[in-house]
Amino acid sequence: MRVTLSPRRLILIGAGSVVDSPGGWRVKHTIAAYVRDLADVFDELTWLPERHDSSLVPGMQGQVDREDVSVHPLFPERWQMPANWFSATSAARGRSPAVLAHLPSALRLRPVLPILSRRATRVGVYLAADFDEQTRRARDEGRRLWARSFENAYAAWLTAANVVFARGRRLAALAGRYNDNVIETVPLGHTFPPTVRNPAREEISLLYLGKLDDGKGVDVLIEAARILRDQQEVPVRLDIVGDGPQRKLLEALSRQVKVENCVRFTGWIDDPSELSVYLSRASSLVVPSISPEGVPRVIDEAMSLGVPVIATRVGGIPAEFEADELELVPPARADALAQAVTLLHNDPTRRAVLAAAAERRASRFRGTSAGQQHATLLIGGDQNA
Repeated sequence: MRVTLSPRRLILIGAGSVVDSPGGWRVKHTIAAYVRDLADVFDELTWLPERHDSSLVPGMQGQVDREDVSVHPLFPERWQMPANWFSATSAARGRSPAVLAHLPSALRLRPVLPILSRRATRVGVYLAADFDEQTRRARDEGRRLWARSFENAYAAWLTAANVVFARGRRLAALAGRYNDNVIETVPLGHTFPPTVRNPAREEISLLYLGKLDDGKGVDVLIEAARILRDQQEVPVRLDIVGDGPQRKLLEALSRQVKVENCVRFTGWIDDPSELSVYLSRASSLVVPSISPEGVPRVIDEAMSLGVPVIATRVGGIPAEFEADELELVPPARADALAQAVTLLHNDPTRRAVLAAAAERRASRFRGTSAGQQHATLLIGGDQNA
């Protein structure tokens, strides 16, 4: 849906990482679709994303056309911060732009926030991280000065915004402490092609999507796969879609506990068509995180396709989802995770309850995208326009 409006400019801060390539800027498919939706509405789009080396961010297959979007990546090093400030203030010169700042990327531009606010027609802030939890942990670790600075930077952006797009109920309530105009955002997720859910009931097919890093609990999931293999009469399959510094250790663990025949490491997959194949055949998506995090986007991605989700009770997950929307288990408990998988596999009524709740949640955002929602509200339109 293209919104008809007088000529407009947008400065987009953050929202993802880019890698320079001969054919254009390479990004994740999710972010490429989001940026394209914004570019369809605004006549000029200047994007200040994160800059990364391609070896650090594998699987980035989406592209942003250089003719549609003027891309000026932010530098990562502290000594390069003045260059970032100059880029942001230069982009805001001339015809007054709207500004859409994704946190935490925009935190590094905190010193020039007053200039951006003064020059902008409207300022939008996208909040996807539980900074309250991060601040609390920093205080518990004795880093009080850092915690105060971190919290103040978030507060400055949230207070300056004309509209805050919050990722879920928990973060919407948190943002409401600083701003009266908080909207629950349409999730930035893959637009998967139509697919028929066809999980094989003669097997337990589990899916993990994400980084292979400390705190993600993938080792616990592999141990749960071992328990299931030893207990179940049906075959067990675990697809681990992702990559990261723990991959070799996790592959070694799967061999150690003798589940290498039923655990498959695919590496990064960023193509929506290919990902939809894994989601269509999964009995459940498992989010086995141990460390607190916000609300993983992959949960809504799976629920929107009717895939049951089993997640650990950490971070913002239990505050975000209702009891009938997903299965919650304690973290770092392979036995509890295996039990939840078994109960869900053997209980068609429970699966139907989860599917109905997932459909209700997904229906709130069906028919629009995050880019369309953000653009409409930034130009002062009705959310339902």
